[in-house]
Amino acid sequence: MTRHSIALILGATLISVVGLAQSAPAQTSSAPSSVPESRLEFEAATIKPVDPNASDRLVGTDVQPGGTIKLNGLSLKAMIAEAFNVNYWQLEGGENWMGDASYNIVAKPPDTIPESSLDTRHTWYTLADPRLRAMLQSLLIERFKLKVHRIMQPGKVYWLERTAKPLALIPNKAIPGSASSPYGNSGTIGYTDQWVLFDTTMGELATFASSYILHRPVLDRTNLTGAYDYRTAPEDRNP
Repeated sequence: MTRHSIALILGATLISVVGLAQSAPAQTSSAPSSVPESRLEFEAATIKPVDPNASDRLVGTDVQPGGTIKLNGLSLKAMIAEAFNVNYWQLEGGENWMGDASYNIVAKPPDTIPESSLDTRHTWYTLADPRLRAMLQSLLIERFKLKVHRIMQPGKVYWLERTAKPLALIPNKAIPGSASSPYGNSGTIGYTDQWVLFDTTMGELATFASSYILHRPVLDRTNLTGAYDYRTAPEDRNP
């Protein structure tokens, strides 16, 4: 296995974004690219800095039924991770303000893309629809003057696989695009006194494990499709 990194340049600032690729030999490509090649753009978008002293700050991602996205209180690094579908831990380098300053974004996709074709699934820090992510890439490239390079490197990869035990996950019966449950957005994974999954795909579970637990790339190899719910059984809870 090899992993790839995307070098994001903001002016004179370099950020390495370590990701995953499955080509065998390690190699390096330093040619700059404009991402995406066939560029998708929002019809309208606003980016506003967030007052760090505001008491009513919101943090996270929301996608409305028509496809309009709202990124609330996210740093530039967090927005880069969301746009390029990588984890925050994979971002290396950059200036302090890129992780400290927060922004609000409201962006509407063009009318040429049918609303019904957009996947509005999202978590607090991810967008499921690749077209929305491509539009967010274009927005960041334009407004923050980003340039992209890809570099191949070897690295460890984890696989998420099924065991022989009976599946404890429950298929989610929510209507796609409908309002989220009391647990939050689709793809919600959280822990208080028990683990809770709501409307979560195995790809989202793999991303969660990569982002918050292992800090290594995790690939879904369960062959499970669809989204699932799960709550820790009472006997498995911490005392």
